[in-house]
Amino acid sequence: MTTSCCPAAAVTRRLFSATAPLQRCFYPLPIAAVRALATLIGMFTTFFFPGIVLTLLTSGSISNLRPDRVLAVIHRDRTSYIRMVVIFFSALVCGAWPLVCIVAQAMEMGECR
Repeated sequence: MTTSCCPAAAVTRRLFSATAPLQRCFYPLPIAAVRALATLIGMFTTFFFPGIVLTLLTSGSISNLRPDRVLAVIHRDRTSYIRMVVIFFSALVCGAWPLVCIVAQAMEMGECR
């Protein structure tokens, strides 16, 4: 493993480690055409997202993102993990709601077509 002395490389690596779970978990949502399937996928990814973030940020490598490792992170501290999922879901709803309202308002005004 080679290390870089450039601080920008370290920041970029950490930024990728923080955004990679978003790409892996929430990318399938627009593809799902059926509302029930989209809801199930959303619930599934919302449950596993904190475990994937913890696995990526603590391991430092995407090669450690194996299902057994993610499930071990979830299993190790179940009550705390459930709290993290609830907090993440609350933050997701609170953060997405203004965006949904802005887009809906823009569509009503005819700016988005």
